[in-house]
Amino acid sequence: MLKVACPQCDARHQHPDEEALEKAICKVCGRGYRVPMPFGSYLLLERRSGDAISEVYAAAFEGQPCRIRLLRGDASHNAEASQAFFAAAEKWARLPPGICSKYVTHGTHQGRPYCHYSPQGRTLKAVLAEESINESKSLQILLQSAERLRDLHGAEQICGNLKLSTLRLHQDQILLDDPGLCAAVNSSLYRQCITPRPCSNPRFAAPEVWSGQEPGAAADRYAFGCLMLRLLGGRHPFEVDIDRMAEAHARRAAPSLKELKPNLPLCLDQMIKALLQKEPQERPRWLEVIAALQEGIAEGSRHGAHIRRQLEPSAHSTLKPKIPLEESPGQVPPSLDEITKAILPDEAPPAPPAIPPESAFATQPATPEAEDKHSLRTVMIAAIGFLIFLAFALAAVLFIGKS
Repeated sequence: MLKVACPQCDARHQHPDEEALEKAICKVCGRGYRVPMPFGSYLLLERRSGDAISEVYAAAFEGQPCRIRLLRGDASHNAEASQAFFAAAEKWARLPPGICSKYVTHGTHQGRPYCHYSPQGRTLKAVLAEESINESKSLQILLQSAERLRDLHGAEQICGNLKLSTLRLHQDQILLDDPGLCAAVNSSLYRQCITPRPCSNPRFAAPEVWSGQEPGAAADRYAFGCLMLRLLGGRHPFEVDIDRMAEAHARRAAPSLKELKPNLPLCLDQMIKALLQKEPQERPRWLEVIAALQEGIAEGSRHGAHIRRQLEPSAHSTLKPKIPLEESPGQVPPSLDEITKAILPDEAPPAPPAIPPESAFATQPATPEAEDKHSLRTVMIAAIGFLIFLAFALAAVLFIGKS
């Protein structure tokens, strides 16, 4: 029987062994909890992931959270596979810090090989399931992942199981979660014809791995090309059933990133095509991969700055830069009136009242046209005056003659 204390009210319960890792309801507080399973000095709390050869459990050791990777099925009872597992764990123990999750120890309990390690942050798979990652952040994640894999290869170790669930994001830093454990076991079991697939990451596995070769550094670079297409293009290279995956990786061409995301720099599309070459020797080295990612980040920054300059009002523009392009933490979102005022120009100020002239009859400077009109008017007045004079003179003569 398993004796369990409710994590909510500390009430004591007993459960049969077969209920280990199952959900139960507390009879006192009515809340749910999961029945832990004792495993040596550990308490296995919940199964987090797994495949045909191993599984990962959230566990507790002396009250502290940890992870336990256990071999399962045929792998746990196979001497060669167990030796390969332990050899990979010992290489993990010798790795410098900052590349992988923290290794603690490994051993065997009840005939099952295990590895105890302390992860940090969340897997990239969990992050993508809960939130969307923009292209800029995706490039930063890819750059760090490439640097971690370069350092891993520099320590004469391979990953062999690169996928979204073996990359961890902690405080904007990337760490590897499985440096070679599953790859070593998979290769051993496949050579012995015990497992039908030679890999635990079928969507990211290189053609040579599908053909039965042990994964090497070139296989990790191929898997990294698949990861680039997944993060930047939003899809895996080959969206087919697992049964057809080997043929797709061996013969088919992956979709072009330029067709999926035309706005991304061309150097990223070219690098993905180079990494997904079918022949291992044709794939570029990490130095070239990291240089292409840095170029993509720089080009993306230049493009973003150009867009911001287009959005910002110029010095002579009537637009007012009242609404920032990005909200700072805690900033209150602008109202509709504020947005309208920020977009529409201000109303034209009223025109100043006209200033009347000092005199309505102020003398204006004469123009040639005005002078001609003035001369004609003078002649007409003189002619009319002369005719009036003649009329008066004629009337006077007639009056004198009658008298």
